[in-house]
Order: sequence, then structure tokens, then C-alpha cells
Amino acid sequence: MPSFKDRLNPQILEFVAKVRSGEYQRLIKARLGSYKWFFLGALVLILLLLSIAIGRRISRRQTDVYIPPIVELPTPTQENQKTSVFSSLKRSLVDFNISLPDPAIPTFDNNINLEANNL
Repeated sequence: MPSFKDRLNPQILEFVAKVRSGEYQRLIKARLGSYKWFFLGALVLILLLLSIAIGRRISRRQTDVYIPPIVELPTPTQENQKTSVFSSLKRSLVDFNISLPDPAIPTFDNNINLEANNL
């Protein structure tokens, strides 16, 4: 009875030997190495589209909107203004000007000469 390896196709045996030795792995790595930037770009594009889709789903989600109740404000009642005998004194104190004048007014001398005196 022939063995298992004898019954296989010789091309399959050659392929299995190349896979075990790592020859196909080096060949695939060399071919895919030149396309690594394309893979990286595609990965970034997929992540970008995925994040946009997730953001849209989150933004369209129904949320309960809290509407505060309308509170009716009472209208103020009109009260008569109370007057006092000290109202004029209070008004004069409120309107009092706290800025004081300059204490010493400089004298104005019209005969100032800035040129040197030739004596």
C-alpha cells in the first residue's frame, strides 16, 4: 500500500515544502511591503468613516428635552411713596460732591523769562 506522501500530487508536496521552509512567507512579505502605505491609508480611511458614522448615530439619538414650567410672576402692587421730613437732607447727602478742590492754587507770574539773565 502506498504511503500518504506517495498519493499526493508532487506539486502539492513542493508547495508544502516551500511553506515549511518559509520561502512563501518571505515572498509574501516582500510583495506586501511595497504596499504598506496603501494598507495604512486604507486603515486610516476606514477609521475615519467609522468615527463619522458613530458620531452621526450619537448626534441623532433622541434625548428627553427638559422644558421648565412657566411660572406666572405676580404683578407688583402700587404703594404710596412715603415721605419724611429728612428727605431733603438725605438727597443732599446722596448728591454731595466728594471731590475736593486743589488746596494750594499756584500763583500765576506773567513776567517769567526763561532766557539767562545777562547782568
